[in-house]
Parts: sequence; structure tokens; C-alpha cells
Amino acid sequence: MAASESKDENFIVVEGDKALAQAYATHIMSVCNHCRWRQCVGVKVAKGEEPWPGLEDQPAWQKPRLNSARQLVEWGFWM
Repeated sequence: MAASESKDENFIVVEGDKALAQAYATHIMSVCNHCRWRQCVGVKVAKGEEPWPGLEDQPAWQKPRLNSARQLVEWGFWM
């Protein structure tokens, strides 16, 4: 992505304002997840696979992700 390759000078350090730091982190996570999703869809489409089967109607789909070691590490990094 061009912005991530050519705009690395846009760096900010927030000290002493936890709410502001969390707001920035939330936005950054949103942008990263958006890019990750587009990459995932592109790879699956290139392979001729269905990129997404649809929404689940029960909240149980969240448990494996929310309780995963990977997710806890990611939250620890951001928060």
C-alpha cells in the first residue's frame, strides 16, 4: 500500500493522555484490519475460492478469537 510505504514520517507519540492514545490505537487497528481483510479477500479470489461465507447468527463464533493467545498479545501491544 502506497501510504504505508511512503508516509512513515507520520508518526505520533502520545504521553499523558490515555483516552487520546486509545482513540489513536483504535483507529490504527481499524485501518490495519481493513487492509488485512482486503488482502485476505484478494488472495482467496486469486485462488478461485469464496472469500467469505457470510455472517453467523450466533455469537459463539467470537469465543475462539477473543480467547486466543494471539488476540491477547495484540491487545497487549495496543493497550
